[in-house]
Amino acid sequence: MRSLVRGLIAALRLILFAKCEHTSRVASDELDGPVDRADRIAARLHEAVCPGCRRVRDQLRVIDEAMRRRARAKPPSHGLSPEARERINAALLDAVNDEDGDP
Repeated sequence: MRSLVRGLIAALRLILFAKCEHTSRVASDELDGPVDRADRIAARLHEAVCPGCRRVRDQLRVIDEAMRRRARAKPPSHGLSPEARERINAALLDAVNDEDGDP
């Protein structure tokens, strides 16, 4: 019971006192995987009143999507052999699939 109360108090502190630095870190961390629920809630509440942090989250999403699209695109040849291009493309696709949690 004590740990639950401590967790709720910590969550309330984060919600009430979240700063832009914390919110932007959470936005970035979410692109890499799950984050603590209290952190996520605090960040969303902060973003509700902070247009700058909403803009940061939107920009991070745009950058993440662009990087994922680029990783899936056929790489330019630049004189590489077809085998080398195939290995590079397979490695990029594997890296994106690993991040997405796909087998």
